[in-house]
Amino acid sequence: DRRFVHEYAMLVKHRFSILSPEDRQTWLEWADTGMERFTTEEFDDEDSDLKERRRNWWRFRKLVWVQEHLDSERRIFIDQMIETGADREYAFFNSLSKMSRVHDESPINDGEMSSLPFKDAVERIAQWKPEGARFHGPSVQGLASTFGSYVAANVESFSRGAQELIDRPAPFVRAFIGRMTQAIKDNKRIDVLAVLKLCEWVVSRPVDEKTRPDDGEERGENDWRWTLETISEFIEAICKADDNGSPRYKLIAFRDQIGSILTLLTRAPSASIKSKAKEESDPRISDYLSFAINSTRGKATEAALEFAAWIANQIKEDKTVPGGMHSLAEVKSMLAWQIDPANRSIEAFSIIASRLGLLYWIDKDWVRENIDSIFDLKALEQNRDEAWGWAAWNTFLVWVRPHIELFNLLRSQFNYAVEQVSSVNPAANAREQPFYRLGEHLMVLYARGNITLESDNRLLQRFLSAGDVQIRSHAIAFVGRSLRGDDSVPPNIVERFMKLWDWYWAAIGRKDVQEHKKLETFATWFACGIFPTEWALRQLDQITRIVAIPEPDDGIMEQLAKIAKSNLPLATAILDRMIRADTFGQIYQWEEAAKSILAIAVEAAGTVQDMAVQLIDELGRRGYLKFGALLKP
Repeated sequence: DRRFVHEYAMLVKHRFSILSPEDRQTWLEWADTGMERFTTEEFDDEDSDLKERRRNWWRFRKLVWVQEHLDSERRIFIDQMIETGADREYAFFNSLSKMSRVHDESPINDGEMSSLPFKDAVERIAQWKPEGARFHGPSVQGLASTFGSYVAANVESFSRGAQELIDRPAPFVRAFIGRMTQAIKDNKRIDVLAVLKLCEWVVSRPVDEKTRPDDGEERGENDWRWTLETISEFIEAICKADDNGSPRYKLIAFRDQIGSILTLLTRAPSASIKSKAKEESDPRISDYLSFAINSTRGKATEAALEFAAWIANQIKEDKTVPGGMHSLAEVKSMLAWQIDPANRSIEAFSIIASRLGLLYWIDKDWVRENIDSIFDLKALEQNRDEAWGWAAWNTFLVWVRPHIELFNLLRSQFNYAVEQVSSVNPAANAREQPFYRLGEHLMVLYARGNITLESDNRLLQRFLSAGDVQIRSHAIAFVGRSLRGDDSVPPNIVERFMKLWDWYWAAIGRKDVQEHKKLETFATWFACGIFPTEWALRQLDQITRIVAIPEPDDGIMEQLAKIAKSNLPLATAILDRMIRADTFGQIYQWEEAAKSILAIAVEAAGTVQDMAVQLIDELGRRGYLKFGALLKP
């Protein structure tokens, strides 16, 4: 599909390495032979040379995406195509304007680079200077890309020469460390200590240092900012690497060096908290984690917490970490610096909150002591820029699973957030809306019996009664969606939710449905099929008397067909309401389920049969003639 050429090309470029060797080979064979279709009648009018050029261009486009993974024969093919005028950058797009510089254009081709010893290659790329206008011709980024491919071809050996990159420009250092990160993920044995020495030198440099004074690259390319992010990814890869379930890299060899790097790395400049807070109309409704994981400070904090997990898993005894944070002194110090009011940032607080479960496992007491500093929600009342607590809270709600022990630690925050429900205007996207997720947390805790309708000063009742109707309807509908397909729900949970529905319908639900016809509420409960049939039909009957076609309607009809025999008069009446209310052709989606119900109903006696016959007549008048086959002569 030509609409997705660029997206697919980038996916293949960055993730080809995760394929198995067999799948890589299959993909490369497709690239080599895929243009055989140019021998078909579609191209019979073309001469053989033109057909050959088409085949070569098609193959070139695919192979360029994975050039760092190619054998020498395919690399030679790419070099030959480039010599005849083929352009790497065009391989990633359907069309491309070259009014500005193409970053992937390199002054040294892959073949020339591969012939150089590592030290000579580093010297040559470091000395190269662009010529002519800034936006035309080869670029530093193009050269860095070629250098990265060169390093990838012999990554184990070249890792030992990491010191050659000291005092070299940032784009080349970043390309080198990036290849080392991928090598670890590919289970290749590199000289990690040598690369860490290079990382130590980088983190000692001023972040904004311009590493190529002659070049006008944008911020991040030419200074150390993006390279620091690459170092964070390298450390994270070290900490995650394992051999048959055991850490590949041991504490005694690497802990001190990584700890000293992270101490500086986690103090990298934060993006402007003020600009981020003011970007959002309301800091209380934003999920900040995507911002955090794409920032320098956020990536460093993420690496620090992966470092904490790496240490904890190697010193744990009987699933506990002896000494807690006292045994992870360097991590404790890094976190203390981030939590200090002078250094707080949205990025760090979001990342810390996303790993709250890890920190709680390592040291419950440390979490208990710092929980209110990390999740300070009330600070926003005095200063709009004080959004750190909400950054942590929203990340926790969206990305951390509900747990009673975490709820107990955050009771005051849950209560405060419920108080805020009446003053927020939620975004439309439920997947990224923290107040929707607040409802989900409460529903899960309620299902487990951790909270009741009356406990915590009626916390759940207050949440469902207050504020935007969309927030509470999402929470109600979430119950049905989360239970669907689960046949092992314990009876006590079913009973608990029936009690909740009865309270909700009497207190708020009926009014909600009357005033907001498109709300999702009981439809998901009915569709999940775990509630007692008679009870579920009675609730659906009440709703369809107000809104004849509750949403989502397809799930209702599917379940109604399954249980119709248990109370055929009520099931037929509900079906009758839904069909007669349809003005948009939804009947086409219900056809099989409706036939199933009506086939039983026409065999019944009395009013049920009469209702079924009349409904089939109504369907026929609307053009749904297939239902007529249910009637006997």
